Amino acid sequence: SVELFTGTLREVQSSLRNGDSDICFSITGLEPTLEQNTYACQSLWQEDLCLVIRKDHPFVTSGGKDFSMLENELFTLLDEEAAPGYHTLLQVVCSEVGFHILKPPVYYTKYGPMVIQIATGMYASILPSDLSAHLCASFPNVTAIPLKKDCLNYCALWDQDSQNAT
Repeated sequence: SVELFTGTLREVQSSLRNGDSDICFSITGLEPTLEQNTYACQSLWQEDLCLVIRKDHPFVTSGGKDFSMLENELFTLLDEEAAPGYHTLLQVVCSEVGFHILKPPVYYTKYGPMVIQIATGMYASILPSDLSAHLCASFPNVTAIPLKKDCLNYCALWDQDSQNAT
């Protein structure tokens, strides 16, 4: 039988660690996590990070080159429970392109509330490219600007010593 469990990155990895799951589909490389322990890891795909912001924002209308224009922008981001290590990655990526998020972001564990705030233009965000593309297709007032290529690694993790045939 197959049961599907979904949860935050931390919950999914904890389920594998505790033996409640036989395989975990997860993002790796954000912090020391399961893949650096006794788990086998098979990379499935990599994804870019994008700035998602309304099309009429001055940063966008001025050509999208001066990232310092975003320092006082309001951001909504995934919280550490949803994606441990994500904030560290965002700090590195933002620093590489030339800005820092100065105002305290609004954090969420799930994407749903973030989507509404981004679509209404209340907040900007930094999201995986697939979700960014979906948002842009659903909300014509939103655009996605690539920030860093292939920085999220999605993989399957499992216990190498498991007796489960799967």
